[in-house]
Amino acid sequence: MRNATLPAAEALDQPRADAASTRHRGLRVPETYSVRDVCERYGVCEGTVLTWIRNGSLSAFSVSRRPGAKKPRWRITQAALDAFEALRTPTPPPPRTRRKAPAGVIEFY
Repeated sequence: MRNATLPAAEALDQPRADAASTRHRGLRVPETYSVRDVCERYGVCEGTVLTWIRNGSLSAFSVSRRPGAKKPRWRITQAALDAFEALRTPTPPPPRTRRKAPAGVIEFY
């Protein structure tokens, strides 16, 4: 039986060299998230995220092998998530103004 060496524990804690945020062929590849990652982040199902992508609320790009494939594999960048959150952040409603009664009008009731 061959004596196989196991990787050291320190090596397992190190990030992989081919992680999404590293350089690929000299180009900086932005960190991307899958549909499932976005589902876990916002606590929604995959259908909801795919609907956001389909109606344009969340921008994503397909990394499938063939363009126009029946089942695209979507990836979402951090910039797209930031824009999506800014779009969906609720703003407080404007303060309501009350109409003032015209001067000289007497109310009888």
